Amino acid sequence: MKNKEYWFFRLKEDFFFKDKNIRKMKRMPNSVGFEYIVILLELYCLSIGNGGVYEADYNQYGEVDYNAIAADIQHQDISLVRMAVEHLIAVGLIETYDGDGFSYFNFPQVVNSFAKSSTDADRKRFEYNKEKSLPKPEQQMEMRLPEGKGTRKNVFLTEEEHRTFCSAYEDAERIIDIYSMRKIPGTSEDLSELFKIAKVIGRAKPGQEAIEKVLKEAANTYSGVFKNVRLSEEEWKKLQRMYAEPEKLVDVVSQRIYANPEKDSGHHYAFCLKIGRDDKWKTLGEKMKEEQMRAEDKRQNQTKEMQKIYRRYRTEAEAGFDPPKEIIETLGEEIYSELKEIAQAAFQKQQ
Repeated sequence: MKNKEYWFFRLKEDFFFKDKNIRKMKRMPNSVGFEYIVILLELYCLSIGNGGVYEADYNQYGEVDYNAIAADIQHQDISLVRMAVEHLIAVGLIETYDGDGFSYFNFPQVVNSFAKSSTDADRKRFEYNKEKSLPKPEQQMEMRLPEGKGTRKNVFLTEEEHRTFCSAYEDAERIIDIYSMRKIPGTSEDLSELFKIAKVIGRAKPGQEAIEKVLKEAANTYSGVFKNVRLSEEEWKKLQRMYAEPEKLVDVVSQRIYANPEKDSGHHYAFCLKIGRDDKWKTLGEKMKEEQMRAEDKRQNQTKEMQKIYRRYRTEAEAGFDPPKEIIETLGEEIYSELKEIAQAAFQKQQ
């Protein structure tokens, strides 16, 4: 069977029972609140592959396109979708902020509660749990270490995976400890994640061509002033389309992660969006608008300067003095000829 990756998110066991907004929706007449909750969960599902953020298109009038949202969640009642989204925004279950061509819906319940897995990882977990419950001596080498590795004992590797990683890096145990402190709950591909971190901060042992080949296949890029912000190529492109100075934004995020590593959730794209929103970073659209305003101001100033020069030499021309040829560069050949004719007519009249 072909391996298939997928995203998932977790809800707390009391989500439907203790959250006051959910409880109020459940009490709405005609069960409309239950429709709202279903729409919220559908939007959750659409956001988890994008760091807990859903990008809502604008329509031709610059408003949120509820037709597009309804199409995304495969809902036929567009007016119900509109009422649901507006209600969810009003009670704070959806946080919104404007971007370049999109209205970004941020879901606080999702941001720190999603992860990525795969069918292969599910199979391995099933096999591991099965082996753990019925251990066989001859299979001991292939079993995951029951106590776990790293500072928090939450990094699970087979003996073979552990040997492979330690044979590739001189500071393998230090890297495992760092990863253990920053591991996102639900992450299953520990070995792959360790190699990604090692690519940035590890001290590779010589002669590890095979390991280097694996490292080149790491999907994410580390950036920022401390090289600790993990963004995919697509996430970086989105930040470039959204903000006027994305490099500086990533540097700020990098500094905050470096200053408080214990608070690093690993969801760096979502963190960039949060910092951009909370600190009111200038969007690309705002930058373009400012540039257009500066260009218009410059044009108006140039026009005023040209009018000032024209009035000066018009006064001199009416007194019979020819305009200097230098003004052709500023006012143009046609205006120069006009002023020259005025000057000649005034001179002849004085004779």
